[in-house]
Amino acid sequence: MLQQRFDKHFYYDTEILKNVSSEYFDELLDRLKKHEDYNNLKDKFDFNEKDKTIVYIIDKIPLDEIRDLSEEEMFFYPLCNKDEIKRIFNPQTANDYLLKLRAENIADDIRLHRLYVTIRKKHENWNFSKYIDSTLFDDYLSRIYKKIKNQCNDIPHGIVHLTEPNGFCEKTPYGNIIVISEALKFFLYYMNLFALGRQLGIDESDVDAAFWIAIRILLGFESLDFEIDSRGEIPEDIDRIIKNSTEWQLRFIIGHEYAHHSLGHLDNGLLKRIEINSNPALENSITYYSHEHHLEYEADFHSIKSAKNKEFRNNLAIGAFYFFHFLDLFETVKSNLYPKSSFQIDSHPSALNRLWKLKESLNDEVGIKKKDLIEYLDSFNAFKEDIINNILPFHVDKIETYSSLYLPNYKTKILYDRLDF
Repeated sequence: MLQQRFDKHFYYDTEILKNVSSEYFDELLDRLKKHEDYNNLKDKFDFNEKDKTIVYIIDKIPLDEIRDLSEEEMFFYPLCNKDEIKRIFNPQTANDYLLKLRAENIADDIRLHRLYVTIRKKHENWNFSKYIDSTLFDDYLSRIYKKIKNQCNDIPHGIVHLTEPNGFCEKTPYGNIIVISEALKFFLYYMNLFALGRQLGIDESDVDAAFWIAIRILLGFESLDFEIDSRGEIPEDIDRIIKNSTEWQLRFIIGHEYAHHSLGHLDNGLLKRIEINSNPALENSITYYSHEHHLEYEADFHSIKSAKNKEFRNNLAIGAFYFFHFLDLFETVKSNLYPKSSFQIDSHPSALNRLWKLKESLNDEVGIKKKDLIEYLDSFNAFKEDIINNILPFHVDKIETYSSLYLPNYKTKILYDRLDF
């Protein structure tokens, strides 16, 4: 029996598991006691056998550091420094609004919170505001026409950890912001691994797992802690190919969001965000746009049209077509998994409608030729029928369980509930 005394001079950042099953309680305690690093790990846990409660200590902070913070403000420390906390509680700019959005999403998701504590401990000069990936945004802006770039240059942007698996351009009281969720990036990565894996020599079981990891991410069932719990380390040369393909799809999405801004789609209420429950089995809603379909088609086209360079336009178009193909596969799963869902994909055009509308708007030499697109998409018809007829009717529980799937041939160590061992 482990029971530790909490020091009154510290503030404890904890995760509490209450009324767990006896089996889970005993197994976790047994695993901990047998672990080779037991002496270091034991101080992170407090077990109460009577109540079957487990307290996991994510971090502890000297109270002297935070006496000037309210209890509500402490919730964001030390992920954010005190200046950032002031900005969260009193936003004055679009950058402040983006900071607040990011911080609140992480604070409200225990595994994202635990992930960021782990990341923060690895950085000596930690700054939450600067820990944002904007490389692809900057790259896209550097390759589009100057007039459009000047319209978009000062918009706060980045790929950030959000619980929403999408991208959006949002009008705030302080100006527009453009954000792509890490969840969307991971969805695309595993969809690319699925689509390209066979020709790259990836085993069929890993290709299949990659598809379902991607689907579960967009449905909201896959834990988003990929940085501390890799789903499998694939060979570096294959990883580079998959990441390169993913980045072109992300550039297209980034351009799509910038197009909403530069085309004035957020003006006069043309573009609105509404809360729609993407998955009726989950309580958390996911944000989607509600507006006329022609605005989506227009933003898709201008994402590519804005590019100065022919090769850049071509790669963006290829990225767009794969992105829409992946969304179509997701829509196939979702529409059959939840046929009576209150969620309506009509808030956007269907993925295939967007794909063909974009293809009609572009010269056939840009991206993938129409006949090749038809042949490629047709090659997935049998797979889609297999999903509908043979997979979804018999494997709903596996799809809907909130946890993680792994690439079976590339995962060497599975963490026990992510609790450091």
